[in-house]
Amino acid sequence: MPDASFAAAPRHNLYQNYRFQLRYKGRCVLGAASCTGLLKSVHGFSLPSTEAKTAPKTSHHRITLERAASGDLEFQTWAESFFANSPDKQASRVPSPAELFLEIVDERGNVAQCYRLHGCQIIEFKSLPDMNPKSNTVAIERVTLAVERYQLEL
Repeated sequence: MPDASFAAAPRHNLYQNYRFQLRYKGRCVLGAASCTGLLKSVHGFSLPSTEAKTAPKTSHHRITLERAASGDLEFQTWAESFFANSPDKQASRVPSPAELFLEIVDERGNVAQCYRLHGCQIIEFKSLPDMNPKSNTVAIERVTLAVERYQLEL
C-alpha cells in the first residue's frame, strides 16, 4: 500500500532554476537557461531627404530558447505537431498559432519582465532523450519560435 505522506508531498517545481519561462494556456510549460534578444525592426522606409516612401513590411520575429526543459505533455504535443505534416504524409491538420508569454525571472524567482508573444509557431524543436524513465520531462536543446508580434506586459 502506498505511503500517504508520499502522496501529500509537494511537487518539485521543474522550472524554478530557469531564468526564462514560457507560459502556454496560463501555465508554465518550459524553462530555459538562455534566450535570444527580442528585436523589432521595420523594413521599407525612406530617409527624410528622399521623396519616395515604401510601405513598411513586417516579418516574423524569431526567438530561440536554449538549454531548456519541459514537463508539459500538451505543450510538447502542440510543438511537435508543427513537424508532423511532412511532405510524404497527408496533411491532416495544420496546428494553429498560439499566444505565449515569455517571463524573465530574477534570482529570487520573481517575474522581472513579461512579454506577450502573439501568433507563435514552432519552427525548430531539437530535443534530447529523456534520461529518467519515470519522468515525463523532456530536455530540449533548442526551440525556436516564429512570432508575429510581441509586446511588453506592464
